[in-house]
Amino acid sequence: MSLMNRAAALTLAAALGLFAGPGASQERPSRDQALRVAVELVNEISKDGMVAQFVARSWPAFEPQLQESMPGASPATMASLKDEFQTIVVQHTKDMLAAAPAIYTTYFTADELRDMLAFYRSPTGQKALRVMPNVIADSVRLSADRMPAVTAEIDRAFRSRLKARGVDLPI
Repeated sequence: MSLMNRAAALTLAAALGLFAGPGASQERPSRDQALRVAVELVNEISKDGMVAQFVARSWPAFEPQLQESMPGASPATMASLKDEFQTIVVQHTKDMLAAAPAIYTTYFTADELRDMLAFYRSPTGQKALRVMPNVIADSVRLSADRMPAVTAEIDRAFRSRLKARGVDLPI
């Protein structure tokens, strides 16, 4: 089951009260309250250009391929395609974000979600929201560059330890 399908199932199950056990009637108000705070949190962390940042980072990868495939494309055509791309990104982002509050309430209480909301509304939290896409992109790029060497070193080191215990893996 895909992540989106699991999230949708979790949302549906939560909405139908399928996770209700003994004492669920007392837990329901706190879950409902946590869900309301989670919706507010997701709205806070996804506002102010999150989609625009994604499009700004990902469009440059598409544009040269499109220009190569469409050598006579005018700037207006390219701008129109970028708008279509952004529309698609917006729709998919909305779909993903719709499932997020239920996921947050699985791991955080209403009070913890309020703490997170307060952080993201603070100057430091606002900066984190602005720069984290760059931090994540840089981290992914660094990891991708280093991953083959790191994976080989981990494999070598672990095989060495296994060999010291008399275990020799065939591959």
